Amino acid sequence: LFFAVISCTAMLVLLRPLMITHFAFKPDKLLIAPDVEIYGSETLEILTEDDVRLHALYFPAAMNADHDQQVVLYLHGNGGHLFDRIDAAHELRQLGVNVLLMDYRAYGLSEGRISEAGFYQDATAAFNYLRVNKNFIDKNIFLMGRSIGSVAALFLAQKNDVAGIILISPIASAQAMATEMGLGLISPLAYGALDNVARAETIHQPLLVIHGDHDTMVPIAQGRKVWQAAATSKNKKQFITVAGADHNDVRTQAGDDYWRWIAAFIARNKSAI
Repeated sequence: LFFAVISCTAMLVLLRPLMITHFAFKPDKLLIAPDVEIYGSETLEILTEDDVRLHALYFPAAMNADHDQQVVLYLHGNGGHLFDRIDAAHELRQLGVNVLLMDYRAYGLSEGRISEAGFYQDATAAFNYLRVNKNFIDKNIFLMGRSIGSVAALFLAQKNDVAGIILISPIASAQAMATEMGLGLISPLAYGALDNVARAETIHQPLLVIHGDHDTMVPIAQGRKVWQAAATSKNKKQFITVAGADHNDVRTQAGDDYWRWIAAFIARNKSAI
């Protein structure tokens, strides 16, 4: 019996990363770029520490920008690819900030196979690209993470003194999502994975969380839990509820207010350097 328990435990430990990857990431691979408007953005190739080539687009700030020394690293959700987010990135640059929109490994035109560890390496590579290749200092970089992208944003915020963090419909953790998906019996295996709440407890940068109150994929309670856990002082963190919004329509349900909220957050927290 002892050896059977040890064998089962070892098997579960080995399967844990595969299970997390299977349930957390839904990459949509492309062989060629679709014929879509890219608004004059610059196509980039970003090399990760483990030599995976990532595809990214860089959107220079709109003309006559007020915040053109700032850049937003846009970390998208778990499905599709960056071409699904081009309009959002373009609208973001209209606020007067530069925008880097990247695809994680296995997404879109990026190489490799996705995993939680690789996901963090990809976010780190994109952040370092902004530092080294675009000459941005940490205090001029904003992190914007949507859904599972919020995990990469908080991972980076733990390690870098960024200007601010914008989270759209963030998850609380892989375990919280496993429970929400009805995977109660195996949800303990996800303990510690994609843990936004634990990371939030260590961050002090300005924080904006936007979440729909009709989110059927990531309930608003998860977003509130992340916001409440953040060590950021109360006067520097804000939670905005979008009435009637589900998981994938926060931007459209909020309308023009969506970008006004984000623009105001950037304006309040931009570096004077």
